[in-house]
Amino acid sequence: DDYNYKPSYIKISNLELRGTTSGNSYTTINGSIATYGVAAAVYLQASRYVTIENCIITDNGNGVFTMAKDELLSQAAEFVTLRNNRIFGNGVSGSYYEHNVYMQCNQPLVEGNYFGQVRTGSLGSTYKTRSSRDIIRFNYFEGSARILDLVNSEDQDVDGIVKQAEYGTDFIYGNILVNDSSLPLGGTYAGVHYGGDNLGEDEASATTGVADKYRKQLYFFNNVYYVKATSGFRICL
Repeated sequence: DDYNYKPSYIKISNLELRGTTSGNSYTTINGSIATYGVAAAVYLQASRYVTIENCIITDNGNGVFTMAKDELLSQAAEFVTLRNNRIFGNGVSGSYYEHNVYMQCNQPLVEGNYFGQVRTGSLGSTYKTRSSRDIIRFNYFEGSARILDLVNSEDQDVDGIVKQAEYGTDFIYGNILVNDSSLPLGGTYAGVHYGGDNLGEDEASATTGVADKYRKQLYFFNNVYYVKATSGFRICL
């Protein structure tokens, strides 16, 4: 790992990205045949200003996955843009660890996308993020385990995402959020989840000196939240 270099100003556009599903085969760079474990159509390590636009991303373990590690911003993605994509049908059956999008990034921008439900049988979310200053605007979302899951950053406490001035202030506006029990995976009990993961144990057990890494301020406005229920569940924000 080179802590001093980040690939930057990369655009991925006008592609259909599919098939990185566990058990599917692929040809390696040396010409041999291997099979996927849990993979992603787009897997970003430390990078800056990567734009993914006008793509169809479906039938993968994860659709888009951005990595952050080692408690350092130098080992995180920054300024990723998702724009005008169709992202749906990703995930692993029976597992809640894989999602259409898993974003752990400094200041991502997500706009103009269609996000459908995850793969049939998957327990993941339509969009999960552990970022600083999420801007999520003008998208269409169908709910899976959750429609939007905005929780605390992980492995970025010392000099990483958690330490950025923008961390903990996020913006969701101009979106259509659909929680419809007649869709193939049904509706979701908790549509938009904001703050921290699980029941607070991450914060309680933190040993990095970060007093409070849970998010505090969400600006949620001018969204349409559509609910169609054939059985009881709550609207959760």
